[in-house]
Amino acid sequence: MRNYLFLLVVIFCTCVSAQKVSYVTLWGDTYVMNMIKGWELSTGEKLYKKPARRTVRGYEATQITRIRPKNSIKDMGASISIMEFKECRSYKLIQKQDSLNYLKDTSISSTIWDVQSSEKVKRSVVLTYKANKHPETGESQILKIKTWYVQGKKNTYLISFATTEEQIWAKELPEMEKIALSLKEM
Repeated sequence: MRNYLFLLVVIFCTCVSAQKVSYVTLWGDTYVMNMIKGWELSTGEKLYKKPARRTVRGYEATQITRIRPKNSIKDMGASISIMEFKECRSYKLIQKQDSLNYLKDTSISSTIWDVQSSEKVKRSVVLTYKANKHPETGESQILKIKTWYVQGKKNTYLISFATTEEQIWAKELPEMEKIALSLKEM
């Protein structure tokens, strides 16, 4: 009986850990990529029914943001933002400007740059911002952001994942890595 019970526990744990994430296709102006099903449009995209478009660092840029649904009032959730820099053929120009901005920002407590092993993702950076207060609960929180620099043939893409929740960071970061690698330039 003990062996039977042990086998059931093992099978249950295996099934729970093997649950798959459902994806939908996210279309940008010049790319297509996977996105986790159920993540919502940002407020601006809901209101204006289109992504944010503006000139950033001299390039025409389009930004799409998706928000992870919240589970409670204390849950600050998470977001993923994809920014495409049209006709930017060197991620290094964007990355250099970002690194200068990070040095100026006094709220950053740590910055970790790394080179990716992927042909698509050229660099990534993890930023940890100093603690600030939750606007509703007043509790201290720390914001973490990971940004991937993806170089296409004609355009540069920045994919940023941000959350203040350590559990969300640990759970969702591997999925965000997969999403960053799923980007395909059209």
